[in-house]
Amino acid sequence: MPKYLSTDSDPLYRFHQWLAKLRVLEVTKIKTVLCVRLSHPFVERLIGILCRERLDRTLFWTATDLEAKLLDFQHYYNQHRTHAGRKGHPPVTGVNDDHIIKAANASGSSMNAMLKAQMLATALDVYFSTPGLGGNMIGAAQPLGGVKINLTQVCNMLDGSSGFATCSGTSGNAGAAFGGATSGTVSFLLTYAASQSNAGGIAWYGQIKAIQGLAKNTFDAINNQVANIAP
Repeated sequence: MPKYLSTDSDPLYRFHQWLAKLRVLEVTKIKTVLCVRLSHPFVERLIGILCRERLDRTLFWTATDLEAKLLDFQHYYNQHRTHAGRKGHPPVTGVNDDHIIKAANASGSSMNAMLKAQMLATALDVYFSTPGLGGNMIGAAQPLGGVKINLTQVCNMLDGSSGFATCSGTSGNAGAAFGGATSGTVSFLLTYAASQSNAGGIAWYGQIKAIQGLAKNTFDAINNQVANIAP
């Protein structure tokens, strides 16, 4: 029985009987995030890779045997397999993502690039901290997606050209960027922020830079491990 189930935002998946069954089975649902790698096309492509590169040419005898072979492939895929879209590097190196995040800035009348870069970094941390997804490649104490963040005290982050940021020492309430919430899990924050984008991921939060900045600071603080954890 899977521990996690990824779905889109179709109303079907909000039906009370469906949600009740997930609770009974103790399956955690994970909503796909717009304009981030954690999406159904990504999952479907991964399934295709699994079939072509492993399952179509491998015999397995029991569920335990299959699980062991899939775990072996997961290790190979994330740490050794070359990826053309990542300049020949495996995902664990973070080469392309690191470039995207470092290249982003908050200049201009909006900060779409910086917000999307911080969301990407957070989404990747969620993926690689969850055993049922990326295999906890970052050695997290618990899956990041379920960690609840205090939105009433979010650091005003100072971003450097190296891709890292520090807390300025002051904080503010970022609830306005997340529907007025005072706290929320990291998965909720990603999902809500994604819902504030247009279909092409060009405009976020109605291009209101102040609100974009609140969301950016929230994900920035999470990425740099200075976010305040809610009880």
